[in-house]
Amino acid sequence: MGYAKSPIAPRKATLDALAHYLGSPSWEVLTGMQPVESDWMEKAFFADEIREGTTVEASWLPNRHIALLCIGENKFRVTESLNGKLLVNDEVTILSFRLEYPLQVYQVIRNGEIVRDAAGNELGYVAGRQNGLTELFIKEAA
Repeated sequence: MGYAKSPIAPRKATLDALAHYLGSPSWEVLTGMQPVESDWMEKAFFADEIREGTTVEASWLPNRHIALLCIGENKFRVTESLNGKLLVNDEVTILSFRLEYPLQVYQVIRNGEIVRDAAGNELGYVAGRQNGLTELFIKEAA
């Protein structure tokens, strides 16, 4: 028998997430495929470098927007949500924000409880799955 050949390849965002987990800014840098992009830091923000009290705002298609308040240790509280599944006051865990890449939310806490599926598995959330974030703003805490 064997495996059926598939035209599906991993998304660049998935490879970059793996590279970030390993401490590299991108898959290309990790594998040595090309030099570090000069605009990496202009487009990306690592959550552990965002100060508590800082607001992150992001938008994606179609007509979605979210504002998040950093509460420390890669955790954010939703302060605004337009046309998305996350609700105001949800607490979420995010590792990084990068323009033109999907936003991966690793954990959602709603009303003090971790959001889970019917089988009891933790549910995450991906914003901008197809086109990535179209806008990204960081408003430093005063």
